[in-house]
Amino acid sequence: MYVIESTCTSESLKIKRVIAAPIARVYQAWVDPQKLAKWFGCNETNRVEAELDLRVGGKYTIKMFCDQVGQNLQTEATAEAIVGAAAGAAAGAIVGAAAGAGLSEKPAKGSSAINNCNQENVLNIAKGEYLEIEPDKKLVFTWTNNFPEFPADNTLVTIEFKDLGGKTELTLTHSRFMSAKSVEGHSYGWSAALEKLDNLDFSH
Repeated sequence: MYVIESTCTSESLKIKRVIAAPIARVYQAWVDPQKLAKWFGCNETNRVEAELDLRVGGKYTIKMFCDQVGQNLQTEATAEAIVGAAAGAAAGAIVGAAAGAGLSEKPAKGSSAINNCNQENVLNIAKGEYLEIEPDKKLVFTWTNNFPEFPADNTLVTIEFKDLGGKTELTLTHSRFMSAKSVEGHSYGWSAALEKLDNLDFSH
């Protein structure tokens, strides 16, 4: 429904959001592999495969696939940046030149967090271990990924669920990052994922 809080430091991020669904169903969306696959990942993720061993000490692996759609977004963003920078040049000619050159530069500052999922057939993998499990209340797990630009090695994710009477307040805290850039990338990814979670059909 709406975001209550979204803050970042150089080592952690915190997002608090109200989800328009009962707490039990929101919790199940995190612990049921089939349900999690329907919403997990950033906006450029088109398919998710999840293996969850839901017990303290159990391991999970989440595979997020990005395809040509993400690449198209990146190409368009790069072309737009070039058009904006080349004052007085013919926009159509510049866009054509950019496409023909197959540009793969990083996007301008402010959009770099999208770079995780901007190539054809990219496979992003997150894995870790469950440390705490309180049904309908709390999940704590480690998080390690293979994202080259936004690495996370044994970072810590805490998900807290609060019943609001037919709605759910969800607080996500992700900490123990080694760089502010990784915080930025994960903040973008988690925000996009939670937006998709909020739009999930919870009726079944």
